[in-house]
Amino acid sequence: WLGELVTNGLIEPIDLQAKQKDFIKVSIDAFTWGNTLYGVPYAVEAVGLFYHKKLVPTPPKTWDDLVAICKRLTDKDRKQYGFLLPIPDPYHTFPIMSAAGGYVFGDNKDGTLNPLDVGLNNAGAVRGLSLLDKLVEDGLMPGSMDYNTMMGLFKDGKAGMMITGPWALGDLRDAKVPYGFATIPKIDGKDPRPFVGVQGFMISSFSKNKMLSKAFLNEYVATTDTMLALFNKDPRPPAYGPAAKAVSSDPDVAATGASAAAGVPMPAIPEMSAVWTAWSDAIDLTLTQKLDPKTALDDATAQIIATIKASKK
Repeated sequence: WLGELVTNGLIEPIDLQAKQKDFIKVSIDAFTWGNTLYGVPYAVEAVGLFYHKKLVPTPPKTWDDLVAICKRLTDKDRKQYGFLLPIPDPYHTFPIMSAAGGYVFGDNKDGTLNPLDVGLNNAGAVRGLSLLDKLVEDGLMPGSMDYNTMMGLFKDGKAGMMITGPWALGDLRDAKVPYGFATIPKIDGKDPRPFVGVQGFMISSFSKNKMLSKAFLNEYVATTDTMLALFNKDPRPPAYGPAAKAVSSDPDVAATGASAAAGVPMPAIPEMSAVWTAWSDAIDLTLTQKLDPKTALDDATAQIIATIKASKK
């Protein structure tokens, strides 16, 4: 939605001056449109790997390690699984598809996104979806799974690992689940690149106090004290480097920060609305064994591009 706000003239540019270098790069990227910054980030979040310490004492470092754990723990008769993620949700699936080079939209030379360069059926994306398909084919993961069922299985000790984000922390802590939170294991030696959610502050173009608002964000909000105060009220990993360093001893914050640092901002252009349904359908058709990954992703990509082209006529 950042692109829509900018193109409709609804928000003001912001200049953080020398302070910009102190923010986590991906958080600045998320509030940047056409090389211009339009927000002050304060928190980042990205999915990672939760592991149940009674079943998985230490997290896997590689995808092969994860598969080995799945083989040890999975018992479909007892409805116990080694690894789960919400299926067919593209948001949670993207890190697996992006590790080897899958992407949603490519970049133009000026740094903006090219909505007609869709990378959801390239070799990396197909490789990632094929890994999940293999788990299903081998009986190590169900071909569909909703979020609430996954969380229930994990809390009951019936799932050793799951991919989701820091929004699950409160629920797990309340349930006193012995969990750990880590980055998603490497795939073919490469780091998964999850979507990064970034929270921050923007200024309305209709504000009658634009200069005062910009000074407030620059001089008061973009400080360690304010960022830590925000963190203490809502413990999302800080986007401001000095604040992130101050809370880096918290293992959940450290893991989320590491995932976010390897991640990519969610595409903030209107054409993203054409992506979700076709992409979700491709995951569903693959993991329910109706289509092979390449065919499903080719069909989805063609549908996405056709929808985007039609919207521009």
